[in-house]
Amino acid sequence: MELGVNLLNPMKHASIFAKSEGIFLGDIDFNTIPYTDSSITYKPQLYASWYDTLAHGDIPTPSTESLNLAVANFSPINGQPKANLINITRTMKAAYEAHTNLLVFPQMSLSGYSANWNKDVLEALAETVPGPSTETLAAFCKQYNLYIGIGLLEKDVTTDYFYNTVVFIGPTGIIDKYRQIHLTKAEKAFLTEGDTPTIVETPWGKIGLSTGIDTLNSIELIRYYTGMGCQIILNPTMTTPTANNHTVLEYLVDTNSIYILTAAPYETNNPDALRTSSSTIIGPKYASTQKDTHIERIPYYIDYYAFLSLPFIIPSPFRRCQSL
Repeated sequence: MELGVNLLNPMKHASIFAKSEGIFLGDIDFNTIPYTDSSITYKPQLYASWYDTLAHGDIPTPSTESLNLAVANFSPINGQPKANLINITRTMKAAYEAHTNLLVFPQMSLSGYSANWNKDVLEALAETVPGPSTETLAAFCKQYNLYIGIGLLEKDVTTDYFYNTVVFIGPTGIIDKYRQIHLTKAEKAFLTEGDTPTIVETPWGKIGLSTGIDTLNSIELIRYYTGMGCQIILNPTMTTPTANNHTVLEYLVDTNSIYILTAAPYETNNPDALRTSSSTIIGPKYASTQKDTHIERIPYYIDYYAFLSLPFIIPSPFRRCQSL
């Protein structure tokens, strides 16, 4: 019997993998772990109201409809909302031509993203909801019979607060919006936190709106959406789901039997942006899916899966929906 010893490097992922029979030892120095403000990603008083709703609500009936989905690896130009809107509507047209029902764009697709915005920049880039841009998008949704989820920088004119917002628009117009609930320390300097989960009713059942670290760091939000009958979560974001957070997303979809549609920037013209990213659709291990065509247009493209006969009854004896 062998005894393996591994002194953990606190700068690396703290995990030990046994390579032979026996016990495997490791040392962890908690003094080397940087302090994290748990209030950013954990809000128990807020979650209490969500779970009270779940405890007294009716058990939802799952949808059995099928739909075609798309996530856009869109490349917003920082500080150029008019140019971004043109590319967004072109992307919508490409999705329509591909017979897509639902299309998701990244976080702050209209404005681009920076962690160093000041008041003047916010005033210049922020949009109202409804407002000129969302009305334009609503007109294209009507023309293409398309539903979209899109991230934007929102200004509430009644309070002068700014939000990282996801707007859900369909053929009938603006349906609802969601304001990010969990903000990073840098984002708290210029954005205000939302406090309300948003569930939209669609022909394919309930869909939950989320964004960024709300999806990756708030298990409570995803569990709430699942308990309320959502089978799809929209996640406009700035982070890299396939390279850095795919295991988190896989855990969420497998434990909740849901689909998460993550749209993130493909490339960036903004040195303050987090990183080049990649959009993905991730579903449970046993899901009826088929990967479909990849459509490319410079400087943006769409990756999407065609869910040909998606039963939404898990498990189903088919392969995993892989990352794009």
